[in-house]
Amino acid sequence: MSANVDYTTGAVARLDRVQGIPAPLTERDVQEPTVLVRVLVGLLRDVARLLGLWRPRRVDFTNIVSAGTAMAPERIRLVHKLNGDVRWWPVDVLGPGSATVPMIIRDETTVDDRNTLTLDIYYAATFAIRVEEAG
Repeated sequence: MSANVDYTTGAVARLDRVQGIPAPLTERDVQEPTVLVRVLVGLLRDVARLLGLWRPRRVDFTNIVSAGTAMAPERIRLVHKLNGDVRWWPVDVLGPGSATVPMIIRDETTVDDRNTLTLDIYYAATFAIRVEEAG
């Protein structure tokens, strides 16, 4: 599952969408053996391809407001519930307009469980951070 989590409200929005049937089948189609074989072979091919894909689950934490500075970073804990090793990166930064590069570092002094990521933010801004399971 992929999700978007609003850091301030905790609201979760699911990002995965179910795809529909590309072309509707009629009763006449399924009675014609050649058409039915073509449809079934196509479905089996698509299922085999999908089963072979690895799609990492991810969670986007949005609206993370930081007042951190170079001398006093803000520590945030992101509960991602992915139960394992993760990789992360900022996907959006809304800053106060200065030309400073935002610095976000994984905190090595905090021992996280397999469902939590702790980061130190050395910049005042509003962030969106994507956390994705590592393969």
